[in-house]
Amino acid sequence: MIFFKSKKKDPLEHLDKKLLKSLNKKKFPNLKQLSHIGKYLTRWERLIIDVLILISAISGVWLLAYAYQANSEPMADYGGTIVEGLIQDPVYINPILSTGNSTDADLVKLIFSGLLKYDKDLKLVPDLAEKYEISEDGKTYTFTLKEDLSFHDSNPLSVNDVLFTYSLIQNPEYKSPNYINFANVKIDKVDDRTISFTTDNVYAPFIHLFTIGILPAHVWENIGPANFPLAQYNIKPIGSGPYKFEKLIKDNNGNIANYELTYFDGYYGQKPYIPKMSFRFFDDQQTAINALVKKEISALGNLPNKERSFVENDENNISIYALTLPQYTALFYNVKSNSLIKNAYFRQALNLSIDKNGLIEKIFGQNVEIVNGPILKNSFAYSNDLPQQNPDFEKAKQLMVDNGWQMKEEGVWAKQIDGSETVASLKITVPNTEEILNLANSMKESWKSFGINVEIQAIDTNEIKQIIKERSYESIIYGENIGADPDIFPFWHSTQIDYPGLNLPQLANKQIDTLIEEARQTHGTLTRQTKYAELQKLILEEQAALFLYSPKYLYALNNEIQNYQQTFINNYSGRWNSLFDLYIKTQKKLKW
Repeated sequence: MIFFKSKKKDPLEHLDKKLLKSLNKKKFPNLKQLSHIGKYLTRWERLIIDVLILISAISGVWLLAYAYQANSEPMADYGGTIVEGLIQDPVYINPILSTGNSTDADLVKLIFSGLLKYDKDLKLVPDLAEKYEISEDGKTYTFTLKEDLSFHDSNPLSVNDVLFTYSLIQNPEYKSPNYINFANVKIDKVDDRTISFTTDNVYAPFIHLFTIGILPAHVWENIGPANFPLAQYNIKPIGSGPYKFEKLIKDNNGNIANYELTYFDGYYGQKPYIPKMSFRFFDDQQTAINALVKKEISALGNLPNKERSFVENDENNISIYALTLPQYTALFYNVKSNSLIKNAYFRQALNLSIDKNGLIEKIFGQNVEIVNGPILKNSFAYSNDLPQQNPDFEKAKQLMVDNGWQMKEEGVWAKQIDGSETVASLKITVPNTEEILNLANSMKESWKSFGINVEIQAIDTNEIKQIIKERSYESIIYGENIGADPDIFPFWHSTQIDYPGLNLPQLANKQIDTLIEEARQTHGTLTRQTKYAELQKLILEEQAALFLYSPKYLYALNNEIQNYQQTFINNYSGRWNSLFDLYIKTQKKLKW
């Protein structure tokens, strides 16, 4: 087959070539000569060369792309939006007013900056402050502000704003929950960037109070106490944090349906990769969970344990992070309630005659951490050298026998007290929630098999505080949040026996009181560790509580939100302590 016609051979062609060779002795053509090569090629030769050039170009591009893919990795990039579901409507997005409303605390965390903040390891680090120092006597805290700080409205943030914020807290007319912490604190403006706080006594946990967000004086200074809680800035706040208020959308009933934040360009610190945060409000948790699974929202906090398996599966593309809280749940025995519970041996027999670990694992699985004392394992004050609250049924029986109790045919312990037969019994008050009620019923069955009659009183969660206020319980299953510092004064000091104290066992022990006071009146970590180790031992010896578990805060995130780093949180809003690590968008970058 002939593709091209051959040229007719010129008889003088060989003479032409000979002449060319005599004019140029080089074996290889130069660039100028190469530019004329097409004149000497056949059509077929030119086609072959064109195809080879094309193949080479494609191969080169492919090799470059392969090399780039092999030597690059995805890196965080800026962009995207977190859409989080919330249940409670905001009331006071104001750092000196926000209290038990978790939504207020969440938004305050993002919109405001304090002198200090917590990092992802729950360590205090400077926020608005450039540095701080504590005086040798441990009573004066001096903060120096960073330079060129500003609020979301572009007005500068200065020491005057810090002084203004804390002066409002100190004014009882503004009814700040932190009033009691700062009532007797002397505050001085040292210079244009420096402010000091002086306390009457050394109080180690005081440093944690400087995470309170700073208000702009130019916005609030003309708003008096009466109008302070009514001001629009409580819902449309101006702060200095990484995110600023953008807009809110209300439904037909006037309730907030959406609340949107955007990155603040004037923020002093690291820019978050995710520039927008949007919050959708739901009437109940189940509706919010359904929205999460349908991908209408990308984040949801405080997920119930029972919903974990429903939410976390491959189809939903959702990860759940179990975050450790400085909180524990225990069965507290009211030592003042009756003649049985006031006896330490009886409380010890109760604690020894139940396999709490097995019951907790059966009901909660791996969603909680078992605790054995009033200070948690992740705290610097936790002591490893403590007796464990493990079951010992034989020892429990011997305690009952040694104290005059006999096992009756009916399978219950009985004893003659003041001329009449008394049957061993216990009444447990619990919040009326499914998991706690299941735990209480399991405990009831265990104690029944040991020979103690148990009655369970389930109280609506809204009414449990009144029961606590009146101390009208024999025993109660309740949770206590210690906070970032291990100071347990509110929970175990004898001055906290009466409301609003939270000494639920109503325990009075002078040694415990002294150790609590000494531990909070020094800044030395080693000294505090020693005091708290002894303190934990004494509390366990009192047998005033059966320590149960530390709950986990379950935070659900769509997998498009990457690099979540948090493991410990001091409160619910602490889930964003590592906010600056999160990203949605990625870009490829070469490995070097």
